[in-house]
Amino acid sequence: MALKNILIHLDNSPSCTARLDLAINLARTHGANLKGLYVIAHEYYAPRHGGIMELGAKAMQTLFLEKTAEADISAEWLYVDWSVVGVSVTEIITSYTYYTDLIIVGQYDKNSPNNTTPADFIERLGLAAGRPLLVIPCSGTLATVGERVVVAWKAGRESVRAVNDALPILKRAKKISIVSVGSFGHHDRA
Repeated sequence: MALKNILIHLDNSPSCTARLDLAINLARTHGANLKGLYVIAHEYYAPRHGGIMELGAKAMQTLFLEKTAEADISAEWLYVDWSVVGVSVTEIITSYTYYTDLIIVGQYDKNSPNNTTPADFIERLGLAAGRPLLVIPCSGTLATVGERVVVAWKAGRESVRAVNDALPILKRAKKISIVSVGSFGHHDRA
């Protein structure tokens, strides 16, 4: 199975540009289409007035379109301004993961003033998506990606599907660690 569609969650965190560069390189390497998803979710009803959040989205859209055009890869910008109160960023992004082969997200950065994702975003998305999730650290530099892979395993169709979908990355990995939390029943013997 090849990676044909890669979804990257975009925001205005300081590490997002490095995450985007990495996603572009992966899309180029695998000949994949890159979808950039920027989500605004509201904690309370607020009419749209072109506020600071929309300006951040516009700036990221410009950066995304410029970088993907420069890299000459297939790309699509997705912008969601969800005005229904009570729907989280994680729920919105999860609905887009069903149509992709790999999800790229950034690690939660507690020091970022522009952080619009919840602290448990990665855990919730990983459990809900059933797709391979590539988590990019919020600090440091990445010279390579996919050489050291961690597989979070829970015996069931979601893990089987995610691991199967991640085979293009797993085949290139130099080291793969499998992590399983919980009791080991007859289904967990591998």
